[in-house]
Amino acid sequence: MGDDEFEFGSAKPMLPADQIASLISNAFSTCDRAHPERLLLFHCYLTALPPIPRHIIPRVVELDVRRNYMTSLDLSSAGAESDATESQSASVPVAPQFTFEWTKLAKLSLGANDLTEMPVLSAAPNLRELVMNHNRLKAITNLEHVPNLELLDLRSNKLEVVSGLLAVPRLQRLCLSCNHIARIDYESVPPLCDLQFFSLFGNYIPTLAEILPLLRPMAKLQKLLIGGNPFLTSAAEVPPPEIAREVLEIVPTLQWLNWAHVPSYFAALNAQSTFIHTESTAMATN
Repeated sequence: MGDDEFEFGSAKPMLPADQIASLISNAFSTCDRAHPERLLLFHCYLTALPPIPRHIIPRVVELDVRRNYMTSLDLSSAGAESDATESQSASVPVAPQFTFEWTKLAKLSLGANDLTEMPVLSAAPNLRELVMNHNRLKAITNLEHVPNLELLDLRSNKLEVVSGLLAVPRLQRLCLSCNHIARIDYESVPPLCDLQFFSLFGNYIPTLAEILPLLRPMAKLQKLLIGGNPFLTSAAEVPPPEIAREVLEIVPTLQWLNWAHVPSYFAALNAQSTFIHTESTAMATN
């Protein structure tokens, strides 16, 4: 079952603790021996991030915690306080407090969990990709520590407003499909000049005019998905010509609108227009 088939509210499976521990141990071993840059805790029946050996954290580039049952995440306290190779002084009764830095972490995948808030990411300042699809998020928050974020995937949550993006102006891919979005808070959204992919598919945007100001700075935009909203209820591949022309006036770089290839689409429209004009001229002549 993929993330798109994940159902909220399903009963948590009863997996014995020793089997969960084995899954986690295997993930750590794989990270140690085979893929030192990837920590894959995918579908490990987790309700919280387990203590992670401290020697692993600084080298992890990708952390995958999809399809678990986590309700929150704190990367800064995710490490085990000591590894098996370290000794603890008996003269110090209080365990030391550590703040763990994921300095190389570039991709964090948290899809298909039970998260209601976006995590604080101060421990991962170099993050480039954040994937949190299929959770229970109601707002975009806590992005102030990841200014170099390039990909943000929040599809299939419970967002109602596009907001909270001021700290991430370098986004290149933004997916907000299948939420409850009805408006855009322009005061909390910067000009997204580097955006190449943008999806608002399957929301409650009432009119095309609501999103046109958001599109104006997107000089590099290649693909835009806006079907499945009240102003364009059809999810069909081909958008109406009047909508396509209005969007193209704002974003002339666009190559794909919904699932229609823009150059081919307009070439077909022009050919059809030429054919109709030719037929009309011939009938008038006769």
